[in-house]
Amino acid sequence: MYQDIAIPSGVLLSLSWRDRAQWNFCCGPTKARTYNVQLRDPSTNAVLSTLYSFSTDIETLNATTRVDLVVTRTGTTTAEATVDYVSSDGTASERSDYLEALGTLHFAANETSKTITAFIVDDRLGEGAETFNITLGNPVGCTLGSPAAVVVTINSNEAVNGLNPVQEPSFNTDFFVRQHYIDFSNREADASGLAFWKNQIDECTTPECREIRKINVSAAFFLSIEFQQTGYLVYKANQASLTRTSF
Repeated sequence: MYQDIAIPSGVLLSLSWRDRAQWNFCCGPTKARTYNVQLRDPSTNAVLSTLYSFSTDIETLNATTRVDLVVTRTGTTTAEATVDYVSSDGTASERSDYLEALGTLHFAANETSKTITAFIVDDRLGEGAETFNITLGNPVGCTLGSPAAVVVTINSNEAVNGLNPVQEPSFNTDFFVRQHYIDFSNREADASGLAFWKNQIDECTTPECREIRKINVSAAFFLSIEFQQTGYLVYKANQASLTRTSF
């Protein structure tokens, strides 16, 4: 038996079945949401097990789109703990659909939640829903519960392929600068910074000036203290540990 279930936002939906059944869960793509499919005690409503977890988000034009995934620590939390996380491709690619996410969550004593932020790239392509995964691993001072992974679904905001935002004549300074913020700083652009760097390109009146300013803006992000003390430091550490002069 098959049954399609549409889950409204903010609704706790109770399902029951006889014999074998399969449900296909779907949700509206208008907002970022996380859904947990849980097994609950019917008498107390206590969560016995989380069977499955997934999140959805939609690409947004001229905005930085992200999905925040909350990792919750339960049980005895009196000691410090760490857990690694890493993203992996499903049908979405980290080269064009989302920004690779990896790192370590550090829980202080009695701290019970941390947030993983994954950034979505509006690639201007008209395509169907695509997915990628965020997986927890290497727990220290704790054990992994279930599920230890979440599937994130990206819903395209275009029905057909749009214009390339990084090539003239359809070059889009908003996309260009926002992408630099998430690529180099792993964060959303602040309003003043976004306006400043966009203006560095938009104030040009000739194609030659625009090309030079694009290079200058990229170089500024690369040379920024924020990048040099974060992402670039990791790059140099990997380079030194692998005894390579270049990647």
